[in-house]
Amino acid sequence: MEKLTINHIASVLVEKYGIAPKDAEQFVAAMFDVIQDGVENDKQVKVRGLGTFKLVDVEPRESVNVNTGERVLIKGHSKISFIPDTSMKEMEKKRTKVREQISRKDAKLSLIKRRWERNYRK
Repeated sequence: MEKLTINHIASVLVEKYGIAPKDAEQFVAAMFDVIQDGVENDKQVKVRGLGTFKLVDVEPRESVNVNTGERVLIKGHSKISFIPDTSMKEMEKKRTKVREQISRKDAKLSLIKRRWERNYRK
């Protein structure tokens, strides 16, 4: 899966809806600012049709410095986790199924092509 940037998402809005590039970029940046503010203030933000952004506390833990072999303590911290909405999961299942069907058809076509070349090409 490719990583998307704010600029990439904005360019999709420009192409699909004819929004001015600067307006699209400001909109996407503002949307993520709202999500970030919501997570910081309320510990979670649900975006219907997209998913839930949650602030998760990570406990401190012990690790090993790979360069020295020394044991080190990693401080506890918070991180944002994302749980896709059910509709997103279903959409991805459908995409995966279509990709698998295309793969199978491509494999069948390759087999047919190889057989044809073996039997009819001289």
